[in-house]
Amino acid sequence: DGRDWRAARVGAALGRVAAIVSSSDDAILGKTVDGVITHWNSGAERLYGYSAAEAVGQNAGDMLVPPDRAGEMQALLERIAASGVVQSYETRRRSKGGTILDVAVTLSPIRASDCALAGVSAVVRDISDQKRAEQALRESEERFRFLLQNISSVAVQGYGPDGITQYWNQASERLYGYSARE
Repeated sequence: DGRDWRAARVGAALGRVAAIVSSSDDAILGKTVDGVITHWNSGAERLYGYSAAEAVGQNAGDMLVPPDRAGEMQALLERIAASGVVQSYETRRRSKGGTILDVAVTLSPIRASDCALAGVSAVVRDISDQKRAEQALRESEERFRFLLQNISSVAVQGYGPDGITQYWNQASERLYGYSARE
């Protein structure tokens, strides 16, 4: 019978999708339009520290959103309902142990057969290490700029590839008579 063959193909395809989702390093969650967690992969277990048994049935906003971001989950769900996908939204989430994580979240609508919004899928990537590295780089650049600007005995200039002056410290101003602005 043709229906059995089609059902087998659909079942195999669903099995492959389930394997992809379950093996992803990213956290992948399914939520109702009210934010109740319906699906929770192993990536979510690793990221947040909750097992699927602990997470499914819980409100994602109550469980994962830090107090200083109250209302954010509801606003994102409303945004999905109004306009569709939210791409790589950077925010913060809370793990089971209370650790605050920097994350990038992509949200996509889950549509019912009548195209009504039935839920939301979330793919969440931990970007905490990236954010720490960016902060360390900013701090290092600030210290370097401060050092260069405050070296009083050495004239330091920096030039771009086009030969245009990009940097001119106070010692350069005294030596050459031109202000950094000039």
